[in-house]
Amino acid sequence: MYTVFGWRVRCGTKVNPRSLRNFPLQANCAEMLRLACCLATERGVRVAAPIHDALLVEAPIEDLDDFDNAALHSIEIIR
Repeated sequence: MYTVFGWRVRCGTKVNPRSLRNFPLQANCAEMLRLACCLATERGVRVAAPIHDALLVEAPIEDLDDFDNAALHSIEIIR
C-alpha cells in the first residue's frame, strides 16, 4: 500500500489487520498536513512544527493575526 506521494507501509509477519485498514487514512492525512506546511512556508509563515492536525507557527506578536490567517488559509486549501 502506498500514499498519493509514494510513502509505503512496511509490514512484518505479525501485522495487525486494523493497522492496514487505518494506514490509508492516517498516511493521506499526514500528506495533507505536509502540503499545508509547504503552502504556509511559501506564504512566509514560519512553521515551527506540525502538531497532530495543526501547525505551530512562529511570528512577531504584532503580526500574529496575519500569520495565523495565512496558516489557516493554507490548511483550508488542502481540505
